[in-house]
Amino acid sequence: MSQSKKKHTSEKSNLEKAKPVEPTTIETPANKDLFSNKQLKFILPGITFLISIIGYSLTFARTVTLVDSGELILTSAKLGVAHPPGTPLYTILGYLFSKLPFGSIAARISFMSAIFAALASSFLTLIAATVYDIFIENSPNKATKKTASQKQLLLNNLVLSPVFKIVMPIAVGLTFSFSTTLWFYASVAEVYSLNICLLSIILYLMLQWYLLRLQGEITKSDKIIPLAAFIYGLALGVHHVTILLTLPAIACLVVYKANFQYLLSKPVRQAFITVLMGFSVYIYLPLAAKQNPILNWGDPSSLERFFWHISAKQYRVNFSPSVEVATHALKYFAELAFWQFTPIGLVIAIIGLAALWKRERSIFYLLSLIIIFDIAYSFCYEIAEDKDAYYLTTNLALGIALSVGLIKLFENFAQKSFATMLLVVIGLIPALNFAVHYKENNKRNYLIARDFVENTMLNVEPNALLFTIEWQFYSPYLYMRHLENFRRDAIVIDIHLLRRSWYINGYLKQEYPEMMAACAKEAAEFLEDVNLFEADQPYDVTKINLHFSALINAITKYGMSRKAAYLTLPVDPPDVGQGYSWVPQGLAMRLYDDKTFHADPIKPFQLRGLLDNSVYLDEVTLNKVIPAYALMMANRGKYLSLGQQYDEAIELLQQSLRLKPDFDRAYQFLGDVYVGKGNRVEAERYYNQALALNPNNQAARNALQKLATSN
Repeated sequence: MSQSKKKHTSEKSNLEKAKPVEPTTIETPANKDLFSNKQLKFILPGITFLISIIGYSLTFARTVTLVDSGELILTSAKLGVAHPPGTPLYTILGYLFSKLPFGSIAARISFMSAIFAALASSFLTLIAATVYDIFIENSPNKATKKTASQKQLLLNNLVLSPVFKIVMPIAVGLTFSFSTTLWFYASVAEVYSLNICLLSIILYLMLQWYLLRLQGEITKSDKIIPLAAFIYGLALGVHHVTILLTLPAIACLVVYKANFQYLLSKPVRQAFITVLMGFSVYIYLPLAAKQNPILNWGDPSSLERFFWHISAKQYRVNFSPSVEVATHALKYFAELAFWQFTPIGLVIAIIGLAALWKRERSIFYLLSLIIIFDIAYSFCYEIAEDKDAYYLTTNLALGIALSVGLIKLFENFAQKSFATMLLVVIGLIPALNFAVHYKENNKRNYLIARDFVENTMLNVEPNALLFTIEWQFYSPYLYMRHLENFRRDAIVIDIHLLRRSWYINGYLKQEYPEMMAACAKEAAEFLEDVNLFEADQPYDVTKINLHFSALINAITKYGMSRKAAYLTLPVDPPDVGQGYSWVPQGLAMRLYDDKTFHADPIKPFQLRGLLDNSVYLDEVTLNKVIPAYALMMANRGKYLSLGQQYDEAIELLQQSLRLKPDFDRAYQFLGDVYVGKGNRVEAERYYNQALALNPNNQAARNALQKLATSN
């Protein structure tokens, strides 16, 4: 044998001696996977999706709901332009879903929300499975002094339990699916379920990128970055603020794992191109605006107006970083987070964050930064009725932390023979979430928005004019008018939108050309001022207000000459309807030229869901809709008492109190009625009840003093 050959044989022998012997383990039910990883990638999210969509199918709204639902359904069905930032991707997808061959158009687009919420939960299931794999890859047991066979046995019996590997991701996905906020937005026509679905896909892709780099699959991982960027660009076409807030967290994950130089790599350069490809969905806005759709919010047909619209210029005034706003937001967030996954789920998510800090610092930073930026923005932004939706990104991050918490608990308790009990608890968490949140998110028989519109228009004369600033009425009315041909005879104007040039030049001129021709002079004068305001050029505040009032007065005069004019309460500006007598008729005030008592009979309201406990009364219903009913019933009762129609007045005031038991003004008006009837004892009782509810009710206090001095 040659010297070189001997040397080669000797080196080979030494390498074989140095090579660690792989432990041989007997495949038992404890360590045998029921499915391969490829099978699980389809089966687990599929199960989550199926269960979620069954639950959502029981609860999604079959008709229009409150807030932005009516507007979004209309812009989707008619390919219009929605309020800033325009949500072009949602509009395009909504148009496709509006063509489904079942239910009303509102039901079809609400069903779209259900589909994307179920998909979001399915991707969280995939994320949970990915996090599981990451924990296996970086298991601390690999660094211990145990023998190889001991380490393998520990991993097989604990972390690699096939039952846990299946149950945990599904449970996490379903817990998120039936969390209160996601379930709510899965039940109504809104943008947020699509938004969180796209974000869940992005996070899944980025965690897959992270896992592949852990496994040394660098080439495969690089292919993920451009795809994730494309989805990110599409997501910006739904609700860009909440998506942009996640960018620091995603960048931190990339830098932490691959260093700063990776930001200059080819995959990242490609990502800049693909994100723009996704973002190009915004081209829809100027293209749609050029077609003069029925609702062309902001008219983003020019480059300047396009920028105003996607940057949500008109909503910047809502950004108010004050201590008062932040304190209120903190309280609201704490209450919301406490019940999101039930308190049990929240505690486990916190355990998961602690575990990430110890074992997967990069993912800890990812989730923490998502939560911090989301909460910081929401605390400084005075969001209206959909403020809970802004925390969906935080909920998604907590859902990922929940999966980690369950892994940590299983690692600890499996050694103590509590694994079976823990698996039962894991399965109960989504079941508990379903049970706790079912009623509040069941919109199947939700008719409150439809009834609010019908009841408002119930006592409005045919061909009459109605002014309103109540979006909870106007948004569903837009849907009912244009997609169900409801009360197309009437002229209904949103006073707040009347302050915008696009509304005057677009919607009003299309819908009410005769009215706008009659008010052309006043409209032109106001538009001259408002164009300066919208372009951030110097304008005269006094002049713009005078011209706005002149326009409103001209429209009112036109309505009165045509048939009649009405307005809903409250009013803004306060001089709307000035010079006319206001008579409460149903949910609106009718304007009269004379001072005569008008006791024309009114048609009774439908109050489905408001008094029979058949549906959950959400915050918007409690704070907007019910007070509107209670106020107008009380006003009507007070008005009838002036005509000495006391019995009818008492009945209306008592109905007002059934809707809003803490309504001090209704008690005050009841006191006024009993004064008219000559019943001092009852009058004093009701005045005192009004003051007990509201010590600042000066009218009730003055009435009591007047009764005392008249003895």
